[in-house]
Amino acid sequence: MAVDEDRSSAPSFTLRVCSWGWSLIPFASLGYLTPMVYLVGAVRRPGTTMWISTAGYAVLWILILALVPVHDADSVIVNVLIALQILLLMIGAGVQSIVLRRRVWYPSTPTATTTTDYPRNNRAPMPDATELLHRKRMERQQARRIVADDPILAKQCCIGRPDVDARTVSDGGLVDVNHAPAQVLREYPGLSAAVADSVRERVSTLGPFTNMGEMLMEIDVAPEYVNELSEYAVFLP
Repeated sequence: MAVDEDRSSAPSFTLRVCSWGWSLIPFASLGYLTPMVYLVGAVRRPGTTMWISTAGYAVLWILILALVPVHDADSVIVNVLIALQILLLMIGAGVQSIVLRRRVWYPSTPTATTTTDYPRNNRAPMPDATELLHRKRMERQQARRIVADDPILAKQCCIGRPDVDARTVSDGGLVDVNHAPAQVLREYPGLSAAVADSVRERVSTLGPFTNMGEMLMEIDVAPEYVNELSEYAVFLP
């Protein structure tokens, strides 16, 4: 069942009160409780920003408490320290706590679907780009092993033939240069319409290429596309 986003994402009244109370403590305490405020925030939502802020305000708080008693109340140093306390521990930390309030106190927005439902368009969510690239690379490696170990089986599985609907193996986008039609070859880097037609003409007259090196000796492929094309090209007999 789809999750009701409006109801699930709205924080409770108690949580809103706690979050605002937490963010206003630096103002109400004149900065004296600021390190404790940020320690609570760092525990609730651990992160580099929260821990650095907690440590920085704690060091400033300790310095002020340590230096104020050793100077006269009317000294310039005391006035400077009090000004720092007001500017940094009270105003600066208070403004920062208001900015961080939602991130520290409100839960992350839930996804709109459960593990059994897809979004309204009934399509599975897109995989992460890094995961997709890794999966396709692994599929190409496995398909290449079949090509190397059993070319006949590779042909039966239609490896490198994206134009064939009856494929039984996911090959990660490989293309069989020797057998794929020209319109398929044109979709790959470095194989323009003219180059694809040259490949088909050469294979039909002299037979299939044995590897990439042989094809590059006879077919004019731009050098900048060679590495990318090598990632996808296979040469079945």
